[in-house]
Amino acid sequence: AIRELAISLIEGLADRGECEFVGEFAQIFPIGIFLDLVQLPATDRPMLLDMAKRIINGRTPGVRHAALAELIAYLGPVVRARREMPGDDLLSPLVNVIEHDGARIRENDAVSYANTVLLAGLDTVAGMLSMTARFLALHPHHRRALIDHLDDDAFLKGAVEELIRRHGIVGIGRVVTGDFTY
Repeated sequence: AIRELAISLIEGLADRGECEFVGEFAQIFPIGIFLDLVQLPATDRPMLLDMAKRIINGRTPGVRHAALAELIAYLGPVVRARREMPGDDLLSPLVNVIEHDGARIRENDAVSYANTVLLAGLDTVAGMLSMTARFLALHPHHRRALIDHLDDDAFLKGAVEELIRRHGIVGIGRVVTGDFTY
């Protein structure tokens, strides 16, 4: 399914011979995979992508918090449904984690987990894909090496691990809600 999604996105761009990689591929590809893994409708992609962009890149805390509230409102019913009737999707075990005391996590924690996985998967993967594409565009000899070794699983595994290590991006923000000494 992941390969089919990648091929579909690339075929939609190929005739043009160019694209705006971040907006037309890097941000769309991971959310498509996520929606498939958690068995949510692909038609929700534009709405979720818009929310994620506002949460991550909103110009004010108000914009970011409003978008986060929208995402939580979207995820709440989904999480409740997966807690009531778990399925074989990625989200069901995540929202039904059992704590050390044997009790299942609280619903608001389950929504928070789902939110974290969604945003981390979108922003982190989109950033990594973007930086990897930039690296390969600026270093054609590395791009050619990948192409020359498409049938060499060991080479590709090592190359992918190195690209992830080199271009992994994580930026976690925090909101201070009270006095704090650092």
